[in-house]
Amino acid sequence: MLKKMLKYRIYLITIVLLSVIIFSISLYVIKSKPNSERFARGKDQIAVLMKASYELKRIWQNGDLDSLWKNLYLDCTKLLGDPALANDAYLRCNPDFIQCYFEHMNKSKQPHLTIHHKNIKQNVYLHRFKNHKYYQLVTKSIYIGKKIPPMGIMVELALQNNPKNRLRIILKDVCSEVLLPPRIYAFGPMPKDHKKDWKWDNFNRSILVDKNLVSNRDIREWQDHDPTIRLGHFSTGREQLSNPATTLTIVEMKKFCQFRGKELLSAHVFDAATFLPMDLSNPRPNLIIRSPWPFSRVSKEGHLYKAQKDENYEVTNSDCAFAYTADCLKYFQYKNYNDWALSFTGIAGSLGGYMEVFDNISYPDQNLKASSFYFPASSLVHRLAHRSYWDGVGFHQSNFRFDEKVDSSILKGVELEVAFRCMRQSDHD
Repeated sequence: MLKKMLKYRIYLITIVLLSVIIFSISLYVIKSKPNSERFARGKDQIAVLMKASYELKRIWQNGDLDSLWKNLYLDCTKLLGDPALANDAYLRCNPDFIQCYFEHMNKSKQPHLTIHHKNIKQNVYLHRFKNHKYYQLVTKSIYIGKKIPPMGIMVELALQNNPKNRLRIILKDVCSEVLLPPRIYAFGPMPKDHKKDWKWDNFNRSILVDKNLVSNRDIREWQDHDPTIRLGHFSTGREQLSNPATTLTIVEMKKFCQFRGKELLSAHVFDAATFLPMDLSNPRPNLIIRSPWPFSRVSKEGHLYKAQKDENYEVTNSDCAFAYTADCLKYFQYKNYNDWALSFTGIAGSLGGYMEVFDNISYPDQNLKASSFYFPASSLVHRLAHRSYWDGVGFHQSNFRFDEKVDSSILKGVELEVAFRCMRQSDHD
């Protein structure tokens, strides 16, 4: 009898303990359900913000895919200038296009970004910073850090239904530079004695060069960031913002490149980026034979060779895509951010177009690419590595010095323009 009572008590105690455990687990599950739901919601919100960041990155890198600016649906003249004066590449990785695009969304009362997640539409907006812009400019000269790009923008995305949940990202400028392939290069025109050739290489380092010339919009952006900057000659109308900046002194040019975390393009790097290698598959050639044209390995080929040998040669419209000379002014207007006179590395304007200044430490009196629309195709200035001189201060003919074989009388009384581009060196790219 006693044993039966003892077994009954043990059984009863076990039932009670199991009941308590089951109740506790049930209570925990009931209480944790809202927490897990909140966790799931938070996870979904992060996923939406991440999807929105990918869409924003697509707009940033591709520009006006829907041709809204070209078709005048976006009123961007104040920020970007005249659409007729620029190529579509102008809008890629362009902070002012991002600003204009999302201001347009505001005016048309559309959400900045509409993201589909789990069959549900979610609206995502760009946060405005203190300067009322949808971005903050980021360069190595502004912020310190290993992950800071030479140039980019910082943006902050927020959910419409939960503005406190935000995602801040940096969009890097991956549109404006070309990488100089690692190989042995030559500097200057090809000498008669190849043993005296000036050679160098860029193995085990990265050299990145601006594909296009620095624009008026770029300079205005620099001024907007630092109102204390005073430029002696710079002024431009709103319509000409995509045009190359051509009225800065060489000191001002170098300061701008420093602002972008770069330096003024060196003459030997320009040569490397524009001379077409005879054998692209061989990065270590013993002998570097080079043509004076960026579009051909043969020196006795192309319209420039014909024009410089035959004074009666008539430059055609299609010739101007290889070198925009004075003969091309009758056909169409030169545009920045185009693929004319493209070199094998992707450098635009390697011959013709605007005069361009370089940093030439080895030969300071040879710092200017005079090949431009100031001279006809028959002029000897239209050859790679043919250099002239600019004092970097003024824009009258007296501030320039050209080869004695070049007829510079056509420049008399003309206020000359000089463009520039930047470059940077990195061990990590």
